[in-house]
Parts: sequence; C-alpha cells; structure tokens
Amino acid sequence: MRPADIKLSFGIFILYLCSFLIQNYVIFPIESRLFEPAVVQIASLMFIPHGVKVIVATLYGHLAVFPILVGQTIGIYMYTYDFEFAFSFGAIAVLAVYIPVFLISYLERGGFEDGSDVLVGRNTLLLGRKVLVIALISSLLNSYFASLLNGVTPESQIWLRFLAGDMLGAAAVFMVVYLVRSKIRSWLFNRVGVETTKKM
Repeated sequence: MRPADIKLSFGIFILYLCSFLIQNYVIFPIESRLFEPAVVQIASLMFIPHGVKVIVATLYGHLAVFPILVGQTIGIYMYTYDFEFAFSFGAIAVLAVYIPVFLISYLERGGFEDGSDVLVGRNTLLLGRKVLVIALISSLLNSYFASLLNGVTPESQIWLRFLAGDMLGAAAVFMVVYLVRSKIRSWLFNRVGVETTKKM
C-alpha cells in the first residue's frame, strides 16, 4: 500500500471508531432512557456506525475493509467485553456491506474511480442513490447474519430491529452528510489546491 492509502485507511478507522463512541456513550444511554433496556440491549433503534460504514465502503472500496473490521471489533468489544463475539460481528459487518458494494461496482463496469474526487465524480448511479441501495441490501444481510450470531430464530423478529436500527442509522448519517456536503466539497477543493501549489 502507498503511504497515502495507509493514511487514508487510518483516517477511516478513526472516523468509524468515533461513530461507535457516539453510539455507545450518547445513543445507547438515550435509548435506554426512552425504551426498555431489554429492547435496545441487543439491537439499537438507530445504529449510527452502519451509516458511516456504508458511506466509507461505497466511497473508498477495498481501502475501508481493514478499518471497518478493526473498528467494528473494537466498537462492539467496548460494549460487550467479549472479543470473540466482537470479532465475529466485525467479520459480519465487512461481509454484509461489501457484498452489495462489489456487486454494484461490477454492474457499473467501471469499479472505483482511481484518481478522481469520490464526492464529485460521476457514476452510472448517482452517489446518493448508490449509498441508499447499498445501505438497504447490507442492512438486510447484516440483520440476518447478526440474528444467527445471537442465536435467535427468525420467529422472534429480532432481525427486524437490526434492520430498522441499521436503516435509521444510515439515514441519519446520510442526512448529516447531505446537509454539510457543500462544506466538505469546499474543504476538499481547497485541500487539493494547496497540495497542487506545493507540488508546483
């Protein structure tokens, strides 16, 4: 990997880990006050890390695999203190999000656009629609795999809570990104301009 890729992967890891800190120390306490603890103990009703995971996996492809795996493992471990369970959940997170990511990338026949601005590059699918489709498919896969990992039968409908939490979390993150997208683009363009000036 190039030094730039390593730096990017580390940044993705920090971002993803921060989403778990928000989830564990802000979202979970609020949910526990509003609902029965037993309701949100297994599956959050708004799982913020899923939204972050979908967006970074869509934008950066394989560069986000290791950050997502490590970040998910650490994030779940902070909540459960069970490393084996946390690592299993991390593997599920990677599998569930990259099945639709690579399928859609294959359908586009162009893969990921190396060397272009991921926020302004044009794809066959618009970025927003692409993220929403991946969020839905990965939520379905993640809810099913997570239900199996928890040893819960489909009849208990726990998978519906996983699905709802993932989708609401993805919608919340996507809405935040949508609202601040102009500032993000301005920052990126300024950054690229500075780097170009330095090279010249």
